[in-house]
Amino acid sequence: MAASVSSNKVDLAVAGPRVARDDPDTARLELARDPVFARVAEEPARIRHDGHVGSGLPGRVALTDTAAVGTELRAFTVADIDGAARMLAERHARHRAVEPLLPAIDDFRPHVAREFSADGASGAVSLRAGEVDGYVIGTRQEDPIGPHVRIALAGSASREPERIRDLYAAASRIWVDAGLTRHFAFVPAVDDLVEPWHRLSFGTSAALAARASDRQAVPNGGATVRLSTAEDLRDAARLDLLLHEHLERAPSFSGLPQRDLDWFVDDWRTTWDDPKYTHFIAEREGRPVGHLLLYRRPAGDLRVPAASIDLANAATLPEVRGSGVGLALTAYAIEWARANGYRAITTDWRMTNLEASRFWPARGFRPTFYRLYRSIP
Repeated sequence: MAASVSSNKVDLAVAGPRVARDDPDTARLELARDPVFARVAEEPARIRHDGHVGSGLPGRVALTDTAAVGTELRAFTVADIDGAARMLAERHARHRAVEPLLPAIDDFRPHVAREFSADGASGAVSLRAGEVDGYVIGTRQEDPIGPHVRIALAGSASREPERIRDLYAAASRIWVDAGLTRHFAFVPAVDDLVEPWHRLSFGTSAALAARASDRQAVPNGGATVRLSTAEDLRDAARLDLLLHEHLERAPSFSGLPQRDLDWFVDDWRTTWDDPKYTHFIAEREGRPVGHLLLYRRPAGDLRVPAASIDLANAATLPEVRGSGVGLALTAYAIEWARANGYRAITTDWRMTNLEASRFWPARGFRPTFYRLYRSIP
């Protein structure tokens, strides 16, 4: 079985997830090793984050109205932040009705302001009777493949889901004119909010997910699961390298930079000195055959439940997959989280990581957001 975590998440299909260093939003997930989840400045690669490198897009320009009669469509400005925050609040309330694990948030203005104040941010807003009823904001980012635009968790909302298509049409002209032809959008996992993006030629490339940390009966799986120590450094590094290599193969074709074992050893070296991480090793007859990493993700964004912990990296050796080792690791980690006061666990996976995309939903993880992707042409 292979498992990997998004952002550097668990990918039991091959190896586990890990948090990326430079993105506070996606630490230690499978997506963490994902270039689109570029690293956040201080986080190790084992967390696989979603960082960005800002750079100037062309100045904000007037946009022609392509939406419904009675709707004004124009470039997003600072004056639109309050109205956009109201739209985001409506979207989040609807999202929480579907997924109650999502955090309760009182003030959405900082979320929108953070998106629009980022380097290279631009977007479009729609108004009806002078009131904001939808917006899209994207920021320029860099990854090993090149520049792209990211519409983040708080980067879009619309009272009418179909309006998103008009907003994207207006905003994307600026991006494409600037040579930015790769676009990512994080969208709530609600069918009628995702569907308009699919009709813009976006595909679903990854899932961010959560589940409750309820009581678990830990299966034996022919393995013993324990908390790791610094003496497990090289075993953890080998298992993470295994995940990295798994993501390079079909159908993921990750495009991640080539790394050797020494690089992973350096990346994992401080894990046991950092209270943000808890790491487990699965052994069979005294031999390490799998591992799983939990990460205390900072609260404050739209996807992180209260009192939650992130399943950021997981992997098992190929020869033990399907024998129950991954099941034992996962159940052990969930039970540990419950016993230590964490009410929910988050993770993520690439859709092209076939094993992870099957394993984690079967373990009760429900998608909360989808990462959508479009490349032009």
